Amino acid sequence: MMLFFSVAESLGLAQYYSGSRQIEFVKGDFPQVLERAKQEGKFVFVSTTSDRCKNCPDTSSKLFADRDVYALYNQYFINYHLNLDDSRYTNMSRVLDIGDYPTMLFIDPKGSIRHKAYIYKKEEMVGVAEDLIGVGKKTQERHVRIEQLAHDYQNITEDANALYEFARLLKDFNEPYNRAVNDYFRTQSEQDLQSERNSYIRLLR
Repeated sequence: MMLFFSVAESLGLAQYYSGSRQIEFVKGDFPQVLERAKQEGKFVFVSTTSDRCKNCPDTSSKLFADRDVYALYNQYFINYHLNLDDSRYTNMSRVLDIGDYPTMLFIDPKGSIRHKAYIYKKEEMVGVAEDLIGVGKKTQERHVRIEQLAHDYQNITEDANALYEFARLLKDFNEPYNRAVNDYFRTQSEQDLQSERNSYIRLLR
């Protein structure tokens, strides 16, 4: 399991200091980008374009070359250009309800859109990025905690609190959690299982 700020952080800094003066956009198919984001626990910034949008190139090129913008995005995000005229994504505009306007999408590691805006403004791009970086740091901390609990699993099989925490974290990150749940239930009496604290984890059984 890769961490939010693993290689990506040093890579982003390397891009910044090596002379990159704009947002660096990755190549590849959109589904591949989403899968990479899931594996790395990172957010995706998507800049949509369309040949029908005459102002898109001018709008984005200036903003993406702003130092405050590209420094953040190259370091903390997977950045992707999505051309809505590409035959592979002809229905994307309708599904996302974004029309032909320049649109920026922020997608979390689970593939959910966390923010959508139709007008590119520096203040909004920086503000949203900083908010999501905060979420990303929490995601990183939770990733680290999962790895700690997985590493020490043989020592926590009788620790109800640790098993409870582990099961919930695994569920949140779409990882197999049945073993942790079953081991947790073995630490609980029938009366304990009916407690309010266990109302959520009972659903995982």
